[in-house]
Amino acid sequence: FRRVLFRSRLDQSIANAISLKENMPFLDMFSKLFTGANTTGELVNGLANIFVGILPVFLVIIFFLNKKIAKPRRIAAAVLLGFYLISFYIVVFNILMHGGTVTNWFNYRDSFIFSCLLLLIAAEEWQHISDEPKENFKKAAIIMVAGTLVVFSKQFSYVSGGMVLVDFAILAVMFLALRMHQKNPDKNPKRIVALVMLVLMSVNLFLNYYISTKNIMEWETRESEY
Repeated sequence: FRRVLFRSRLDQSIANAISLKENMPFLDMFSKLFTGANTTGELVNGLANIFVGILPVFLVIIFFLNKKIAKPRRIAAAVLLGFYLISFYIVVFNILMHGGTVTNWFNYRDSFIFSCLLLLIAAEEWQHISDEPKENFKKAAIIMVAGTLVVFSKQFSYVSGGMVLVDFAILAVMFLALRMHQKNPDKNPKRIVALVMLVLMSVNLFLNYYISTKNIMEWETRESEY
């Protein structure tokens, strides 16, 4: 059982170190953006751990739709994100990002940088959220729903459809709070919206922690020790 559980997904032998072989189907990595997309096998030899919460993902999409943000900044953000996505996707680039060495467990140790980039981009978009055109919210919602349907056209053992629905439910409440603020900013000031977002983000992050620790049981340690 353990041999199967910890078998590496990556064929990072020396023979493949200079190849353009893919690590995984490109769209698979986006499944890791949802709550609880983790198991022991995923943690050790699975895809990159890039979970940041559902709101930052939504804000990143709006960021690229926001024409009030300078085009060079949007291009620079796209290049940076694309650079790390390619490094996750292609074996040789992933090896280069690890100092030219073949990885042994935890195969995407630079994934935290990608996550930080998502958060920085989301934080910049948040500065424009009060006057964001309603049309951009609609476009971002369509992109996110369509993208999720494409990614989850196949099943993943490490994430449940139920948690994907919970993520979207949390996002829907956040969206409602934002729309109420935009319609009546005096009655629903931004600081109240920010508080609502903070509470819902905390719930989202706690759910990810709770489900992930329950899924990561093969270490034979207690949750507190993990």
